[in-house]
Amino acid sequence: MFNQNFIVRLLERYNLNQSTKSEKKVLDGFLEDLYKKSEWDEKEIGDKKETKKIIFDSINSKINRSKPSYGWIKYASVAIILILFKLFFPSENTTKQITFVSTQTIDSIILPDNSRIILSPHSKLAYDSDFNDKYRAVTLLKGNAFFKVTKNKTKPFIVTTGNIKTTVLGTSFNIDIQKDKINVDVKTGRVEVASKSQQKIIYPNQRVSYSIKKQTLSKEMDIRVLPWYENDIQLSEIKIRELGVIVKNRFGYNIRYNDSSIDNAKVTIHISKGESVNQIIDKLKYITSLKFKIDANEIKVSQ
Repeated sequence: MFNQNFIVRLLERYNLNQSTKSEKKVLDGFLEDLYKKSEWDEKEIGDKKETKKIIFDSINSKINRSKPSYGWIKYASVAIILILFKLFFPSENTTKQITFVSTQTIDSIILPDNSRIILSPHSKLAYDSDFNDKYRAVTLLKGNAFFKVTKNKTKPFIVTTGNIKTTVLGTSFNIDIQKDKINVDVKTGRVEVASKSQQKIIYPNQRVSYSIKKQTLSKEMDIRVLPWYENDIQLSEIKIRELGVIVKNRFGYNIRYNDSSIDNAKVTIHISKGESVNQIIDKLKYITSLKFKIDANEIKVSQ
């Protein structure tokens, strides 16, 4: 079952043109579920025709008191959904899993506790509809995500990723699922990462890496948490290898080099909100002597 407060909040964000693609998908799923499960109970709701007339008379009175506009039509649509939501929402205490899948671009979701998760392209996240009722728990199933967690000392925020759990109270961190490992990087605050047999505590600019093959945790110090998730990024003297991580997390392209010496070449570059991967490549061609070629979801770099 969908969490009622969460759906109302999503509807309000939709009405303000603030919905992300993933949030719109959740609303679509809710409305489809509502349509399939809805039944009219005249004892509880009243006569169907009479109730329908009350709903539309109420909306029309608001529209008639002002100039007609697209905004009013949109408001009316959301008002109808809100009313139907209250009429038909199931009262059973059941839980349903909500899933978010990003496509070829960055996407984000704001959870009921106001925590924000930014997903890289081709990533997948899930959590239960009763999130924040008693617990705050999500599962990163695929890809890469940056978490900005709202502080709550009484409800730890737990991210399950494969065989490890990342637990925080309120902080920001990044989790990246790769073929052979899972990296947890801390931007701010304190983070606990645990497997079945190990536990590590890390702080800003530290990393825990989990080996999928060995099933072991290792800790790295003084790492750089790359700001792939920010709207505008100013990078000064950054290694091409590090820039490759940003391109992968921001645009979904892997970078492959024909010469390992290219890894340590440095560039200074500004990435603006809305710039495409082709525009970034054009900039790199201009400021370096390197050659770049896009092949499917891969960028080949050569001297």
